[in-house]
Amino acid sequence: MLLTHVPTSPSTITRIELRSDLRPVSGATLQGLDIRRLKDYFAQVRQQPTPVEDDEEAWRRLLLNTEIMVEDGITIGCLVVC
Repeated sequence: MLLTHVPTSPSTITRIELRSDLRPVSGATLQGLDIRRLKDYFAQVRQQPTPVEDDEEAWRRLLLNTEIMVEDGITIGCLVVC
């Protein structure tokens, strides 16, 4: 979604891009994700290693860094992939 805001000076137009895929899904948490599917996604699609299954902090860092998760929860984009 692309929003355009026109300030009081008509010579200046500011564009702000809002990424709806980064919005958190209400009630979605790391514990609700299928770790087996995430491991498969990272191995097959992204071709990168994953943390051990019970290392919640490492998973949280990985999911935050790959924008599958935001500080407020799991993103819409993740629910499509996972």
